[in-house]
Amino acid sequence: MKILISAFACAPNAGGEYGRSWNIITRLAKNHQVWVITTPAFRAEIESVLKQTPAPNLHIEYLESVYNRWLVNKLRRAPLVRPIIANLDYYFWQLALYPLALRLQRENQFDITQHISYIRYWTPSLLALLPVPFVWGTVGGAEIVPREMLKALSWRGHLLENLRLVAQNLAELDPLVGLTARRSAAALSMTARTTERLKRLRAPHIIEAQDSGMGIGSSADQAALYNLQRPASTSVLRFVSVGRLIECKAHFLAILAFARLANRHQNVEYWLVGDGFERLKLHQLCKNLGLEERVHFTGLVPRAQVFATLGQSAILVHPSLRESGSIAILEGLAAGLPVICMDISDPLWMVDAKSGFRVPAREPQQVIEDMANAMLTLVEDSVLRESMGAAARERSKLFSWDITVNHFEKTYQQILARNS
Repeated sequence: MKILISAFACAPNAGGEYGRSWNIITRLAKNHQVWVITTPAFRAEIESVLKQTPAPNLHIEYLESVYNRWLVNKLRRAPLVRPIIANLDYYFWQLALYPLALRLQRENQFDITQHISYIRYWTPSLLALLPVPFVWGTVGGAEIVPREMLKALSWRGHLLENLRLVAQNLAELDPLVGLTARRSAAALSMTARTTERLKRLRAPHIIEAQDSGMGIGSSADQAALYNLQRPASTSVLRFVSVGRLIECKAHFLAILAFARLANRHQNVEYWLVGDGFERLKLHQLCKNLGLEERVHFTGLVPRAQVFATLGQSAILVHPSLRESGSIAILEGLAAGLPVICMDISDPLWMVDAKSGFRVPAREPQQVIEDMANAMLTLVEDSVLRESMGAAARERSKLFSWDITVNHFEKTYQQILARNS
């Protein structure tokens, strides 16, 4: 089968959406001829890996938009306008993609096209305009901070969430977004709310595919996580969070919950792995709570160090108020860590009652109290902590890139059978 893929974010040996795309395309290329259009941002890394591990079925086409070369470079240090510029950059990249995709179609006569990055429903993919069956996704991005939790955010965070919602609603009016939905042979949805929005856009064939859009890194990453062993004995029990330090990730709620636990137990600490605009505010919060020596910020670190930190930790805390696909949770599960997360969208199907605690997001004080209680339970009940950790590792095996690609291949076959 000949497949053309749009993957704006794509890089080997990376996490998040970049690693997601790489793991999908390399697995597809084992059984199919795969052409991928991506940006040249990680061209050196891609070509280095392909030189070491040739993939003869994989053909990479690099495409860079004018915004990427000029305006993004000019304004990448401006935090308030960076998201706007990044979105414009991506949108214009999609516009530039069409002529290249059309040329590749004329040269190769593809059987299927698929958009895998960015994974959000409210921006178009011009692959849909080609005269080839088009698979959209897996896509998400419709998730919102629960209304009752907005009051926990600062005025700036509240404003950003409202602007994001307005942007989504306006984007749904974009004719290209509507065309992408209506021309899709299959729209793969990661969350229930995304499914609702895809229905509004009149996507004709929507498939709820929560378990077909996620996986755990490369085979080496999986092995590294599965082989992590907790320290045989330690005087300190470590909680850990992994991800960007931005307000909607709600690390401030986790710190406030941890403060309650720290008042009762001296042998606990909390590590935050990652960086972001909220770091200084979170530092100040820890100082105000007297937690400077017990809450540690690593900043951005290599993936090997992330895994090492997971290996030294006992419990993963993921307090994000909106999610459409959390690699951090999957990696925590694979590392054998019980997970404390919000009972919303993505974690709703990733974490079950055997592998962690899902905290209802009814209002801020309730969240802090329930999260603190979950922390306390796992600290004081070592048997439960160990059993949840074992269940977490088993549950992680339900989510793999091989399973994801298998779902995609079944979708391709169903589409081609339907069109024959």
